[in-house]
Amino acid sequence: LPWGTAFFNDDFPLRYDANMAIVDRPLGGASADDLVALLDATYDGFRHREVELASTADADSIAMGMAEHGFAVERMVVMAHRRDPDRPPDPAAVEELGFDDMEPFFTQMNLREPESREPGIAQMLSAFRRVLVDGVGARFFAQRIEGNLAGSCELYMHGDVAQIEDVNTLEEFRGRGVA
Repeated sequence: LPWGTAFFNDDFPLRYDANMAIVDRPLGGASADDLVALLDATYDGFRHREVELASTADADSIAMGMAEHGFAVERMVVMAHRRDPDRPPDPAAVEELGFDDMEPFFTQMNLREPESREPGIAQMLSAFRRVLVDGVGARFFAQRIEGNLAGSCELYMHGDVAQIEDVNTLEEFRGRGVA
């Protein structure tokens, strides 16, 4: 794209983050109409359009126009945990599990989200995590309560940098220190 890169994964056409455009070069005065026209042409045949803008200034300049085209305008926030925990962690309570062991939990989490209730969507979103395992070495950690998987997170590592993603706790187990 003139302002960034379009990503596609034909095996997961309904997964937003696997089929999206990342605008990481200046828009140079391009309007929301220009960007939407390009997205429509690029993602013809897809049920959705997602675009992520790296520049806050560019995002702010087209936000209203994107909303007029029906886009939901969201801001990503990175949060750093800076307070002492309210309870000591229990590393023994956490176990690393493989994708096959985690897939039913992922599907259960997805089924609780309104956008995943269409038949097959929750399973497709769960199956995508295999791509993350194969492509970037994603690892999964979980905690059980009374023998049931109660919560999980994903770990991504590159050299000495680690990133925790997708921290989830089933609603019935919240407030019990799982996250």
